[in-house]
Amino acid sequence: MQTRTEHDGSRALVPYYQLHQDAPPTAAAFDPEQWLSLEACALRGKFGARRIEAMSEGEPCVAVTMGVGARRALLPVGIVREADRLRVDLNLYGTRTHIDARRVP
Repeated sequence: MQTRTEHDGSRALVPYYQLHQDAPPTAAAFDPEQWLSLEACALRGKFGARRIEAMSEGEPCVAVTMGVGARRALLPVGIVREADRLRVDLNLYGTRTHIDARRVP
């Protein structure tokens, strides 16, 4: 995912899909030519120093990801990060699934 600032000043996390999945990707060697932007699945919201809260707009994302297959179940539909906690919401085969994580020092 990559972050960007939207026209209204809000922030977005835009997911990408690896086109040729013949090798594990590395974040350090991101080559935009090897990835497809899933713009319709962007998580938009407020990104502050202490809190991030963003969600996707559902229907456009479903239309765009039909060719992604089972991997689309792993796309987040919402996130909240505050302090040492992260909550990720996934739409796993039509069922909302929550993952809660906490950073341990």
